[in-house]
Amino acid sequence: MKTKQLISILFLLLVSFLFTVSCSTERSLAYRYLSNYSGGKMALIVPQSIIKENLVKSKMEKIGGTDSLFQEKVKLLRSIDESKYADSFMTAYIKGLESFGFKVQVYPDKESVNDQQVDYLVSVAQVQITEYSQPTKEESQMGDFVYSQDFLVENILVSSWFEISSFRYDGFPEEVVFAENGISEGYSGKFKETVNGKIHFDLSKETILPQDVYFLGKTLGTAYAKYTFNFFMNMSIKTKLGRKFDIENGYSFDPKRDLIYPRQQGFIPLD
Repeated sequence: MKTKQLISILFLLLVSFLFTVSCSTERSLAYRYLSNYSGGKMALIVPQSIIKENLVKSKMEKIGGTDSLFQEKVKLLRSIDESKYADSFMTAYIKGLESFGFKVQVYPDKESVNDQQVDYLVSVAQVQITEYSQPTKEESQMGDFVYSQDFLVENILVSSWFEISSFRYDGFPEEVVFAENGISEGYSGKFKETVNGKIHFDLSKETILPQDVYFLGKTLGTAYAKYTFNFFMNMSIKTKLGRKFDIENGYSFDPKRDLIYPRQQGFIPLD
């Protein structure tokens, strides 16, 4: 074997070894965090308002939509009750946090919180519900011809910003994190030949209802409670390592299986 090839192989083995040791150390710190974790008092700041934004019109203009059609399409966003969404989200979020052992106390603002009496501070700083239309195209070949049809698929996107601090248990200054999830209306489209020989595109949709958005809020509340716990755990790992640790490539805890695994979803830290 040539000397250069041998050096390359040895280098790759060394890199692989160091990576394995690093991952093993980080995972060990995650399990140590769990073994020492005993919950704690959390001050939770609720969002003062929820922003609603509509991006439907700009999308419709690209495919020649009329203003009357735009008015019809924005009915969904107008019909969403911000307080119902907030209640759905916050109820599930608090329940989820409590399932991880946090003792949650809700406050109207940060000024009302005595950081000497709580272990954690989480502020749901901003929530934005955006409705937008995604231009979509279906194509099908029938005989020697290819037929296509453009149409719009409605979407709801919920963007959330959190400000998170820990005053105990490897405390860290305020971190701003972000998460974004949404839903789309279902659709089914098919080209059909009519009795007079013309080609017709038959489109059916499962329209998004306000109840779907409230259920999304409940789902996100549960998910973001897990994100919150994992964020504290990964920040503890970062603090103990004393070196750069990528939170986005950190770890997640599954309480049902009592298992630590590489993080697949979670809050995105904003620098």
